[in-house]
Amino acid sequence: MSTELDVSWFDLKKYDDLASMDLSGWHTQLDVRNLIFFNYVPEGKGEDEYTDLRKDVRVYEFFERIKENPIWRHDNNNQDIDKMQLKTTEKYPFNTYSVSNTTAGEICFLVEDDRFENIRNDFERWNFQADDLSEKINTPIDVIFPSGRFVNLTIDLSATNEQLNNDFTHWLVEYRKYTGYHSNKNNFTNKDLANWHDLGVIPCIDLTIHAAIEGKKITDSALSELINQSVDRLRKTIKPKARQLLRYETLDAIEAQLG
Repeated sequence: MSTELDVSWFDLKKYDDLASMDLSGWHTQLDVRNLIFFNYVPEGKGEDEYTDLRKDVRVYEFFERIKENPIWRHDNNNQDIDKMQLKTTEKYPFNTYSVSNTTAGEICFLVEDDRFENIRNDFERWNFQADDLSEKINTPIDVIFPSGRFVNLTIDLSATNEQLNNDFTHWLVEYRKYTGYHSNKNNFTNKDLANWHDLGVIPCIDLTIHAAIEGKKITDSALSELINQSVDRLRKTIKPKARQLLRYETLDAIEAQLG
């Protein structure tokens, strides 16, 4: 069995459409690669320690599609979901994708949570100290039930815009520190998209996935030659950028901006 990776399918020209692709298109490209990396590559493995994926038919199906044409397009289901989100925004114009009122459905879902019942039972009993009750009442709900990227906020509309802006900025910085949840500070721009294309991030990801699927190694020198980049740039810039773009937090940030 040959230990050399067969890259005869690879053609950098297949990725030319990335140059004119908008943020929504880039999200689609990154999302499908994220699916392969984090659903089929076990956690805790380094980038050069991927498991043997050759027996996973689903991985082959995804990657055979990439080998044929690496540019993925939106399907009708995704378009329908986008329309539903826009329709909701039109009905409640004060809501945005990133800041919106907590819905009745979300509250009902939370109250039905078994963990919430334990708190209700504590409130109904009177055999605990007042300090215990005070601590429970003043504990943020998102500390009790961590919800990841979505957070429940209470806002005092009597405060001035300046006060609210200052307080929200303070809350955002400190809450990110507290939870360890980080996202990009600024929105993604066309300049960012052009940079991702110029670096050859998607081709680099695909070749790395291919090596993982085949259970073979691809050297940095071979990889850099295939994507027409220097080895130094590959190691210092392209690989770190690829890892960043494949993070769930990055995909969530793109979705929020698209919303």
